[in-house]
Amino acid sequence: MKRLYAIASLLILTLVASVVLLLIGYNSPSSRYQREHDVVNLRYLLSTQVVQGDSMRHVKSLLGPGSADDGSYLGVMLSWQSSPNFIPAASPDGIRAGDLFINYAAKPKPSYPLQFRDGKLVNHDPAWFAGPDDTISSLTGL
Repeated sequence: MKRLYAIASLLILTLVASVVLLLIGYNSPSSRYQREHDVVNLRYLLSTQVVQGDSMRHVKSLLGPGSADDGSYLGVMLSWQSSPNFIPAASPDGIRAGDLFINYAAKPKPSYPLQFRDGKLVNHDPAWFAGPDDTISSLTGL
C-alpha cells in the first residue's frame, strides 16, 4: 500500500512539474513573439537575448524563421551604402552583396530586418532595441 501511494505521489508530482514547465515555456517572450509577432516582445528579445555574432540558427530558435529577403531589400541597402546619405553608424559592419536580410514581423510596425553574413548576425546593437520604439509610439500613440 505504501509503495502504491509513493508511485501515485511521484506520478502526480511529475504531472504538476510538466504543466508548470509547459506554462513557463508558453509564456516566455520568445513563445509570445512567435505566436503574436508583436513589437514589444520582439524588441525585448532583440535587446536582451540576441547579440552581434549570434548564429542564424540561434536567432531563428528565439524568433522563428522570419521572412528571407528576395534580394530587393539588399539592393536598396547596397544603393543606400553608396549614396551620400549613408550613415555609417547605422551599419558599422557595412553591407555586402552576399548578405542575407531576414525580416521579422512586429505588429504594428511591418517588420524589423536582421542582417546575416556567413550565417552570423551583423550590424546589431542590442541598445538600439532597448525600450519602446519611439517611431511607432509617436505614430500610434502607444
